Amino acid sequence: MDPETKTPMSSVGKRLLGNKLRSRRKELKRTLEDIAKTLGWSVMSYQRLEVANWKRVRDLDFRAVLGALDITDPAEIARYMDALEAARRSGWWKDYPDVFDGSYVSMESEARYISGLQILYVPGLLQCPEYIKAIHTPSPYLPEHGAERRIEARVERQEEIFARTNTPAMSFVLDEFVLQFASEIGVGSEQAQHLVHRIESNSGLTVQVLPKAERRESGLHTRPFIILDFADPTLTLLYSEGGLKPDYIDEPEVISSYRQSFADVCGHALSPYKSLEIIKGYMK
Repeated sequence: MDPETKTPMSSVGKRLLGNKLRSRRKELKRTLEDIAKTLGWSVMSYQRLEVANWKRVRDLDFRAVLGALDITDPAEIARYMDALEAARRSGWWKDYPDVFDGSYVSMESEARYISGLQILYVPGLLQCPEYIKAIHTPSPYLPEHGAERRIEARVERQEEIFARTNTPAMSFVLDEFVLQFASEIGVGSEQAQHLVHRIESNSGLTVQVLPKAERRESGLHTRPFIILDFADPTLTLLYSEGGLKPDYIDEPEVISSYRQSFADVCGHALSPYKSLEIIKGYMK
């Protein structure tokens, strides 16, 4: 599981803007239908703004929305327009529309803390070029050109994150099968070396290995998931697969449950030091 592939999702800016609009509407005690009627829009057209499911919004239309929400102070209008502009921005990923839509990497690039459990694959941010190539070998469904583009995009994604002065803190728990699978596809040594390099050169990165026997006996959470935390405490996102429909979830109760699951697997996994020794054992 790696959510960097094409899965529709909104940027941090869109989410924050939608939260602001929704909070303002609720503050006024007005419904979606009320605002849509004031604008002369369909309910769905306005709701897209609040749920961050839009591609383009004209300044004129957005100013009409602010008017419908009784936002008239020039300074406050300016802040909302700045928020709209931030929501429109894109980064380096715009050069790879054929690889991913930019939504996940835009979220990832703005996260302050990334945590997650992986039971099958090395996290995308920690994959070495050889591993990327191995899991994206050309096939009838993935032509050679497509494979090359995916490798190029993923490498640039890593370089952008780890070259930053504000690289997000990261904590990953890897089922030991992740390391074994890398060996099975012929890149175990290269991937282990890459992991060791990342761990030893980034103080904000923690990697723990969960032995298969421990997971099996403990009955721990076995669905891969990633939690993204941001500087703005009102926004946290969860990506999960298995049982739940693969999606980005922001419900506090669900996220709280997964945070507890992550704490549980961290407690059962090997310590960072012992995990590093296990990883080094795959450097053959």
